Parts: sequence; C-alpha cells; structure tokens
Amino acid sequence: MKAMIVAAGRGERLRPITDDTPKPLVQVKGKSLIVHHLLALAKIGVTDVVINVCYRSNQIMSMLGDGHDFGLTIHYSPEETMLGVGGGMVNARDLLGSQPFILISADIFSDYPLENLRLLPNQLAHLVLVNNQQDHPLGDFGLVDGYLSQDTQPKLTYGGIAIVHPSLLQNHPIKAQGIVPIIANAIHAGQVSGEHYLGHWYNISSIAELNAANAE
Repeated sequence: MKAMIVAAGRGERLRPITDDTPKPLVQVKGKSLIVHHLLALAKIGVTDVVINVCYRSNQIMSMLGDGHDFGLTIHYSPEETMLGVGGGMVNARDLLGSQPFILISADIFSDYPLENLRLLPNQLAHLVLVNNQQDHPLGDFGLVDGYLSQDTQPKLTYGGIAIVHPSLLQNHPIKAQGIVPIIANAIHAGQVSGEHYLGHWYNISSIAELNAANAE
C-alpha cells in the first residue's frame, strides 16, 4: 500500500522556528513530525510513501533520503510553488498508482490508528474529522450517517488524515487548491465517508500548539 505525506508548507505561524527549519522537520517528543508519520506508516505495512516538497525541500530530502532507514521507499514530488493538499495530490498522481492511498498532512500529531483506514467498494474517499479548533471554528464538513456533507450543520474540521482513491485525481488541472474541489462531486454522490475522531490530535501550526503537544 502507498501513502502520501503533504509536506510542502511554509509554516508561517511557527516562525521563527520555521525560518530555518521546514515545518515537517519540527520536533515533537524528540522526533520530527514527518518521522512520526513515516514510522507509523511502516508499522502498518505501507511500503511506498510519496512526499510533496516545496519550502526548504532540500533539507527534507537530505534528512529522509530514500526512506531505507524507515523501512520504506520514499518518492518526492517537488513543487515550484505550493499547491495545497488537492493540487499536491494531482501533481503527484503519476507516483500514487491505481490503488487507494493513505493521505496525511505532515503538520499534525495524532494517535489515530492508521490501520483503521478502509474504503468500501462504493467509496472513493474516507476522511477523519476532528473537533473544530479555535482558529477554525466553522469547520469543513458535516457528517450524516457516516458520510460527508457540505450542507449539513454543525460541521467538523478535516483532520489531515484520509484514504483516497486515485481516480478522484483524474481530469483535474495542476494548480493550487485544497482537498474540497477534488472530492466535492464524490461527496454529492454519497461516495465519501467520514468519522469523528475524539482521540489525541494536534495541528502543529503555532508555537502554542507545539508546546501543548510536547507537554501531553
């Protein structure tokens, strides 16, 4: 099975740390965020990981190498300008193959059990949703009987963890975009499931959040 780690971001709210260190290499509990993800993916049997890179990409690639140290094969998807989650997937689609892949944002820290990610035959994506954060109070998606809705209230926040069928990436241009344009049609067709995860989850987008994750 393959996975993609979204790791191109600049991390403005983590400055001054990210002036010299790309956000995926910021450490929580003595390990870089992205290393936590690589180890978790290897543990559940993932063999190939695609990582999109942009800001300070050489630092990331130099540290992680080809993935051998983690029991993985790493493929890099460079971006000249940051393309976002959706654009990053579209840009990397030739590396992702034809089977469902796990999608993880490099800047989260969570104990979500990745081995639980599955797609039923009629599903094209499954997203992990979490409680809304102070800086994102309106959320992203409603959840009705285990399926995502863009119209239902209240909404929850996309937690940066998903499993995606690569057929969703076809016919999309390579441009900066989030995940919503990629899955919107499938949501309306009832082909995107979701779950509300109430376990430990941090979006390491600020110094306060970084300190909270390290203090847990």
